[in-house]
Order: sequence, then structure tokens, then C-alpha cells
Amino acid sequence: RGITSSTYKLPDISAGEDDDEAMEATTVEQTVNPDILSYIIKVHSSEINLIARKHRVNFDHSKDNSTVYFKGDGKNVKTALDDFISMYQTLFKKLDSRSLDTYLHDVQIEACIDAVELAQDSH
Repeated sequence: RGITSSTYKLPDISAGEDDDEAMEATTVEQTVNPDILSYIIKVHSSEINLIARKHRVNFDHSKDNSTVYFKGDGKNVKTALDDFISMYQTLFKKLDSRSLDTYLHDVQIEACIDAVELAQDSH
């Protein structure tokens, strides 16, 4: 099951007709936990869009959800990334990841997968 990102894209960031006047776009990237990013994209995409709009940058992520990218004006991308990291860390603290040994609890793995997908669909 693929997760598509909800991204905020700005119009062309060129400053003028002359290529010499074009704004130099900067891209910053941050490695993240793919599972946490998948959760954030699915449940908190509006907060990511808010950060992108606030700082007038573009947000994107790698296909495997292991890296996030912000592109735009140098100062703006850095503050956007700082805001994203703050949000990410806050959400990361709230998530409780637990391992479940299905053999010790006599649980069918398919039932676990179904339960997780049902929970994901409900959010």
C-alpha cells in the first residue's frame, strides 16, 4: 500500500525574466525514520503544508520515506527544516513502539497486519 505525500509547491521561483536575476534555490535534507514519516504524512500532512506555506518553501520526501527535503530561499529552508524537526521530535516522543512476539501470544501475523491496516485507514 503506497503512501502519497501531500506537498505544498510554490510557483516557479525565478525572480525575473533574466536568468542572472533568478533566485538561487537551496535544498536542505534531513534523514528521518521512514515509519515515523509515513505516519506524519498520513496523519499530519496539514502541519507539513502549514510549515511549507509559512516559510514559502517546497516540501518533498524520498520514495522510501527516509529523507525529507525543503527547497526555497536559503534562510527559509533552514527555518522550515527547524520547524519540521520540532514537529517530528514532538510526535516521535508521543509514539510508543512495542515489539510483539506473535509466537508467545499465539497471534496470527495476518491478524496483526489487518489490525494495523484498519487502524491506519481510520486515521
